[in-house]
Amino acid sequence: MSTALEPRHEVVYLEPRRDQLDRDRERLLATVVLPAALTTPAEYSRVVILEEELTAFIDSTEPMFDEHCSAAYKVWKQACTIRGAFIDQPKQLKAQCRALLGDYKAREAEERRREEQRIAEDQRRQAADQRTREARLLQQSGQPELAEVVRNAPIDMPAVTLPSALPDVPGLTYREDWFWEPVGGDTPTNRRRALGLLVRQEYAQFLKFDDGALTAFARRNKDTVRIPGIRFGSRQIPVRR
Repeated sequence: MSTALEPRHEVVYLEPRRDQLDRDRERLLATVVLPAALTTPAEYSRVVILEEELTAFIDSTEPMFDEHCSAAYKVWKQACTIRGAFIDQPKQLKAQCRALLGDYKAREAEERRREEQRIAEDQRRQAADQRTREARLLQQSGQPELAEVVRNAPIDMPAVTLPSALPDVPGLTYREDWFWEPVGGDTPTNRRRALGLLVRQEYAQFLKFDDGALTAFARRNKDTVRIPGIRFGSRQIPVRR
């Protein structure tokens, strides 16, 4: 037996017959001008009568729409269920794909930065060794002053920049998303400990301990500020254009 969801059509009448209701409503509201405040017994009496008429109109009219609203709500819920059957799993897989892509992008960038640093340190070490050898040769050749100049000369090396190993995918870019979390993980205990530390810090006067304020603080300052009990980090978010 097939369990596939069959498309269906629903017709929902969202309101009862309006002719009489429109006339009753227009009659009731046509001359209503409420004062900012009641100042006389006559005004009080008129408002008492108006409130009673409004109550009668609402009590007699609102139930007429209940059945139609209920039917519309049931159709809406069924439509959401059918939509979820088709969309929920692809959305979950998409979220997993985005997380995998972002994690790989961040890991690749971190490995590339470490390799750039290693190459730069190797180049600086080689340049320092070369400078030492040149200074020694000058010293041996009887040029101690020039040897001292060479020995103290600064090492100016160009920055090392390696290309990204990520494949170039048209339409796919990344944005850096900064976040915060209590040190040790986002648990009630860690939050309480972080709050206790935070209120004693210089940032307590303008930094509220809530997600919005701390996230904004992380995006504004990135990892340039250290607050005991709180860790600021970033993740790579794939963006399709």
